[in-house]
Amino acid sequence: MLPKLCHHGLGVSVLAVVAAAACAAGADNDAREQLARRLNALAIPRLEARAREVSAIQSRGAAEQRQQKVRAKLLDMIGGLPSERSPLNAKSSGTLERDGFRIEKIVFESLPGFYVTANVYMPAAGAGPFPAVVMTPGHSPTGKAGEYILAANLARNGIAEFSSGRTQARPGGPDRPRGRDSARRSSPVDETCLERLITAADRSA
Repeated sequence: MLPKLCHHGLGVSVLAVVAAAACAAGADNDAREQLARRLNALAIPRLEARAREVSAIQSRGAAEQRQQKVRAKLLDMIGGLPSERSPLNAKSSGTLERDGFRIEKIVFESLPGFYVTANVYMPAAGAGPFPAVVMTPGHSPTGKAGEYILAANLARNGIAEFSSGRTQARPGGPDRPRGRDSARRSSPVDETCLERLITAADRSA
């Protein structure tokens, strides 16, 4: 309940602000629900078709045939694999010393001119070689830094961890949301997944 206000005009103004905020929040939630419904409408039929196809597999030959089909599809989607291995030209951009581990900040070329940034979490104790885990960033706005807690725990327990950043075609490029707002020092969209959807829609328009 709103506190009693001495000035009626001020009370009306506060109520108007609250109502406007509620309407904005409702519109935002409705937009999110529309997006979720649209994505579900696209995804669910495909998931059901996949389930039917997988349940129909009754032999090793059928399983291997599907494996080849899925592999071919994935390779087509990513444009194939490199025909030869090229030098990584890995460089270190610094080391961060932490309690029980250290973070090596590196950049390398997965292909000539195609740069990948990464954080390598190394145990502080022991000479190695260490068992290692490779982790790729999800859709968090923080990119590879979003894996910090899990990576730190792995390193403290003697397991090296490699967290790659989002790739870019130039060295030192951001592995953060692309739509940077210089005033906010962040993406105006805030949601990395949503930003990618908007970017894809802009490109297809």
